[in-house]
Order: sequence, then C-alpha cells, then structure tokens
Amino acid sequence: MQPRRSDHSSRRAGLALAAGISLALLAGCATYEPKPLAPAETAAAFEKRTLDSPALRTFIEQQLGRELKVWPPDAQAPGWTLNLLTLAAYYYQPTLDVARASWEEARAALITAGGRPNPTLGLTPGYNLSAMSGVTPWIPGVTLDLPVETAGKRGHRVTHARQLAEAARWNLVGTAWQVRAGMRDALLNFSDVMQREELLGEQFRLQEQWVARLQQRAEAGAIPRTEITPAKIALEKLRLEVADLRRLKGESTVRLAEAIGIPVASLNQAKGIALAWRFPEPTKLTSAAARQQALTHRTDVVAALAEYEATQTTLQLEIARQYPDVHLGTGYQWDQGQSKWNLGLNFELPVLNRNQGPIAEAKAKRATAAARAEAAQAKAIAEIDAALATHQAAHGRLGALELLAAEQQKQAAAIEAQARAGALDGLDLIGAKLELAQLRLIQWDAGMKAMQAVGRLEDVLQTPLESESAAGAPGSFIEINPRAAQVKP
Repeated sequence: MQPRRSDHSSRRAGLALAAGISLALLAGCATYEPKPLAPAETAAAFEKRTLDSPALRTFIEQQLGRELKVWPPDAQAPGWTLNLLTLAAYYYQPTLDVARASWEEARAALITAGGRPNPTLGLTPGYNLSAMSGVTPWIPGVTLDLPVETAGKRGHRVTHARQLAEAARWNLVGTAWQVRAGMRDALLNFSDVMQREELLGEQFRLQEQWVARLQQRAEAGAIPRTEITPAKIALEKLRLEVADLRRLKGESTVRLAEAIGIPVASLNQAKGIALAWRFPEPTKLTSAAARQQALTHRTDVVAALAEYEATQTTLQLEIARQYPDVHLGTGYQWDQGQSKWNLGLNFELPVLNRNQGPIAEAKAKRATAAARAEAAQAKAIAEIDAALATHQAAHGRLGALELLAAEQQKQAAAIEAQARAGALDGLDLIGAKLELAQLRLIQWDAGMKAMQAVGRLEDVLQTPLESESAAGAPGSFIEINPRAAQVKP
C-alpha cells in the first residue's frame, strides 16, 4: 500500500510549520551580555566625584522641582545646607544603589510569578516490526501537553511577589532615611567641631590674658605666685583641647565626605558648607500622635506588615497546591499512511501527600512574621517615648541656659561699663568675659544635644519635623536612577 500524495503534502506542511515555530521561539530568546567589574576604573570614577558635577545639579533640581540659580552653592547664604548635602548623598551613596538593586530584583520577581507554564511538545517515533513490504515501518508521532493551573495558584504567586516588592521598596526608603540620618549627624559633628574651635579659641585667648594679668600682679607683689597655678593649669588644659580639635576636625571632615559618598579632597575644595544651626522649638507632638505617625511612616514597621501579608499569601498558595493541576494532552501519529489523533487528560492523584508539610511551614512562617511585626511596633513605641523624653529634656536645659546667658551678658556689660569708668580694673573685665565665653560653650553644647535630640526624634518617626527639611526627606528619588539621571518606569 503506497501512501497518498496528500499525506506527503500534509506531513511536509506540518514539518515546515514546526520548524517555523521553533525558529520564531529561538529568535525571541534573551542573550547573555557579560558585564565584568573593573575595580581600578571604579576607584578612578570615585576619585572624580565632586560637588560641582552638572549631573548632580540635574538630580538636585529634579528633586527640588526648581532651578538652582547659583551652582555650586558658594560661601554666601544659604550655601550647602543640610537638605542640599542630603540630596548629594542620595546621588552618590552606594548603599542606596544596593537597596535600589534589591528592589529591582524584587520587582523582577513579579515577572517570574506571573509566568504561565509552557506547553510541552513531544516526539514519539515508533517502528513496526511487522510492516508489510513496500510500506515504511516508521510511525512518526507528536504529542502536545497543555498544563492548566488550578485553584488560583498564579494569582497567589503574583500577589506574593507584589507584597515582597512593596516590602523591598520600604526597605529602600528605610535605607534612604539611614543615609539622611548619617548625613545630618556628620554635618552636625562637622559644625560642632568648627564652632567649638572658634569658641575654645576665644576662651583660650581670654585665659592667656587672665594668666598674664595675674603674673603682673604677682610680680608686683599684689598676690602670691601660688594663685597663678590654677589659671596656668586651666590654660594648658585649653591648649590641649584646642590641639585635640585639630585632630577631630580632620576626622569630622572624613566622616562628612563618607556620608556624602565623595573623596575628602573634593569636600575640601567645596565652599559654603553651612555651619549655622537654628535650634528648633520644642515639638508639640504628643506620644499618641507620634505613635500614630510612626505606624504609618516608619519603614521597618510598614515593611514588616508587608512581609506578614506576603506570608499570608504564601499560606494561601500552599493550600491551593492541595489541588492538582490538570494537563490536557493531544497526540498525532502518521501510521503507515493513516493520520491518527488522540486526546488525554492527566492530573496528579493526591492520595499519599496532600501538601501538609508546606502548609505547616507556611503557617509557622506566618506566625514568625506576625511576631516580627509586633516586635517592630513595640520597638517603635519604645524608641518614640525615649526620643520624646530626651527631646523635651534637652530643650528644657537649652532654655534655662539661654536665660542664664542673657543674664551673664548683662553682667558682663555692666562690668565693662564700670571698668571704663575706672571703678574696676581690667582683670575683672577679663574674668567676666571669660565666664561669658565658658557659658557660651556650655550653651553651644546644650544646643548640640538639642539638635541631636531633634535628629533622634526624626529618625524614630522617619518624618521631617521642620517643613524646610522635606526636600531632604526620602521621596520620589527612589524612582530615579541617579547615574542615568532619568526616571525609571
């Protein structure tokens, strides 16, 4: 029996169709592109980072939503403020690149979760040992398997991936808050060293004058030389503190450059680093309002809640996996000149295993995630209460010192007037000025503690307490690739 011409035509057409489909599928495949790391080039690129980069200016203007009239900010006010330096840190800091890459990885997992199972094409050639003479013994066959997921498994996977991506996004915002906090603390420390150097320098000069006047009195026999010893000891102590400030000045510069993510040499070339701080008024936030604000803004709390929701979806997915998927199959054979078709329906029999193990694991993971979320909330509440107490105490001490400084200023002015009138000698005036300089240093220390308390309260709330600080707060920058200075989709 000879095969009919139509059978040969059908077979050739089928083979041609299969070959065309295969070529089309191969053409749509992704290709590998190597991207080797070059440490030498990376280090060289880091050394070229500056605060006057045009790309940095573009990034900052995107975040501020306005054009900067002066670039780079110069020594005139406001110069490089905390907000501008924070935006520079958002641009340069590599820790944000790591967090952003993790978020991109989580978003890419959405593609994996939404993928549908591919059909399976099988070739089942046969051979007829009893074939008649003149008839080909080969029996070519093709099977096609179409998997069908049941119980909404794909939807659960997509929801789970979306929730993990949301948690990764909040982790990115949390990293940005850490960058902002590090920037603020580094700039505060840098300002503290600079201002302390000025205040201690003034105190040192007054102490030198004080010792010189005492020596004149001792040489004149007005006072014993033993009275000069405490003043000299105080002078040497101040000399050591001033010398130690030179070391601290270098360390604070390195810390500030590290917080921004630029070389120290580039920071030394920058002008107009703002050192003036306006100590804020005591916050009117109550503990209840602060707690409510933290539960909606703190990234660790929101991320923990998102991770908990992801474990809920995982449990739903494992429960859905109790129900087997269905495989619809069809096959074709060209059996010695005859076309034969068959249909098939396959599914797993859940007899020996009903997915009890993964369900139990998912329940345990959900309980763990719930405990973590509760622990994050408890930690946030405790940190808020402590930060509020420290904040209020620091402002109370600062207010008391301001009143004392005002009184001391009046007393020094009165002594200076008496000295000019000849009622008092110069030593009394120097002593009054020295006491005022000492009080100013104490007042500055109290102001720094108040600023640190404000920073701590901002960190636990993860919300700027000052409206002008909003520009330096994490925002839409997480959608921007700073290196390309373009918005990501």
